[in-house]
Amino acid sequence: MLESSAVVSLIESLRNDTVSEEAAGALALLMKQPSIVHLVGSSETVITSLVGLMRRGTPKGKENAVSALYEICRRGGSTLAQRVARIPGLNTVMQNITLTGTKRAKKKASLIVKMCQRSQMPSALALGSTLAVVDHSLVGNSRLRRAPSFGSGELSNPVSISVPVP
Repeated sequence: MLESSAVVSLIESLRNDTVSEEAAGALALLMKQPSIVHLVGSSETVITSLVGLMRRGTPKGKENAVSALYEICRRGGSTLAQRVARIPGLNTVMQNITLTGTKRAKKKASLIVKMCQRSQMPSALALGSTLAVVDHSLVGNSRLRRAPSFGSGELSNPVSISVPVP
């Protein structure tokens, strides 16, 4: 794939709204190979394009972009996870995916946040950075329960959020 320039073509396709969602899915599959992960993950443009797709894509497109970003973080080591963690607005996008994405996208978004936190743990605590993690197993729980501290007409849905505190 590298020799045939297919990966480069897929990277360039991330900028084409017509095929960007499919390109992200194909890249996610191809990034099972370490050499491809490092080629794709070393490009700031690719990471930014994937985050942009997570903001504006269809549910399937967002899932593909999350999967590609997950592979970058998972297989690219702490250097690439740190690069991902530094993307402006990543926390907001991850929270949105964790709350509204497909089941698979929610799970991978939560894992991306955890990998980013681990890659930046010492510096994140020193700088006072925060990355929120929403436990996706609680989101979308159809069993709402009445909160005892509220009036009889109010409902609550438990959501777990963890934020590192400096």
